[in-house]
Amino acid sequence: MELYIVVGLFIFMIISFCLNKWPFGLTTMTCCILLVLTGVMPIEKAFAGFAMKNFIMIAGMYVICDAFGKTSLLTKIRGRVMNMQGGSNSVFLLLLLMFLVMCFAQFLPSSGTITVMIMILTALSADGDVCPSRMMLPMAIMGGMWTGRIPIGPGATSYLTPNKYISSYGDTLPLLTILDTFKVSIVPMLLLSIYVILTYKMLPKRDIDQSKMKKVKDAAPMSRKHEIMTYVVFVGVMASLFMNSILGDIMYVCPAAGAAALMFMGVQSQKDMQRVLSGDMLFMLAGIFVMAEALSSSGAGVMIGQFILRLMGENPSGITVLVVFAVVGVIMTNLMTNSGTKNVLLPLGVATAVAAGWDPRGICLMINMVCSCAVFLPSGAPSTAIAFAAAGYKIQETFLWALGFAAVTIVSYVCSIHFFFPVM
Repeated sequence: MELYIVVGLFIFMIISFCLNKWPFGLTTMTCCILLVLTGVMPIEKAFAGFAMKNFIMIAGMYVICDAFGKTSLLTKIRGRVMNMQGGSNSVFLLLLLMFLVMCFAQFLPSSGTITVMIMILTALSADGDVCPSRMMLPMAIMGGMWTGRIPIGPGATSYLTPNKYISSYGDTLPLLTILDTFKVSIVPMLLLSIYVILTYKMLPKRDIDQSKMKKVKDAAPMSRKHEIMTYVVFVGVMASLFMNSILGDIMYVCPAAGAAALMFMGVQSQKDMQRVLSGDMLFMLAGIFVMAEALSSSGAGVMIGQFILRLMGENPSGITVLVVFAVVGVIMTNLMTNSGTKNVLLPLGVATAVAAGWDPRGICLMINMVCSCAVFLPSGAPSTAIAFAAAGYKIQETFLWALGFAAVTIVSYVCSIHFFFPVM
């Protein structure tokens, strides 16, 4: 019964997002309330999204970015970047943005990458072809797709989890190495970058934050002392995010500590803090985190995965196996987040490969790759949710672009993985 209640609430959430008649935060909080009223979750679990580490990190980063947006540096950057919009400079600007998101993604979680990129994107004018509303979703998705692809930072350990599942079936099966993820990813990621550069105009062009930009422009200039304090806190917090492999979960609290420091130093006021933390985006994120957990814990993910896997039939080809896992992975990651999808599909994929006598490495790599393609729904990943909320997207506005992105992801990774790690 709980499974059907969760599925019903999820359908309600998607329909509400499509209608776009109510704030996203109201929709997700309604789902949390109904999870309690129907007995699916106790109160402390239904509203646990406000205490999740991703939420705490994002909230702290918003406060710091709000302070950073009042400094003279952002004004100077905005002026220079706006001059790059239009003509041949637009291509260079797109390449620069793609390079920046690739670099940030090697050290930051995808949610951390998009929060930093939002600050950079606010330097763009809504009048140019390369504007924030057109780049918000591509930056969020590419940030997730680049995460862990290069063998530095988190990417240096991304192969260990699949190996754990493979080795559980004995020591005779081949294991992944530290370079395998990069080897199968480099060509698909370049193709996805080209896709973004060629198709970004399919996304809506509008001013996503005009009122805030006006407020920053008209506000009294920050004192030199407060500006230096803001820079010091920002650099310190960024350094902590880049050291996530050393700090562990402490990293998620560092932005909140930086936000508190700005308040103690008088850089940010209580009014500033309340304005940032009461935004619809944060309420939406807290609710989405809980709904993703409900979908996973209720067994809906496992049910979906097992049902779709049966579609392969008997004696499928290696290409067919990879295509099925790719399509299933993209569908599921948009329904229950990338980490939840990996947790469901990796053991199923390895078990299927072992039972059929296939090489499990290609299937594991495919699952890891496509589970970052949370491009259709804001519930697929925190970074996607941030992009939808920040840009005010309607799902119908982004669907065609997302469909093309998903198609390039599936085709390019199927070809690359089949070349390096044929399933059979």
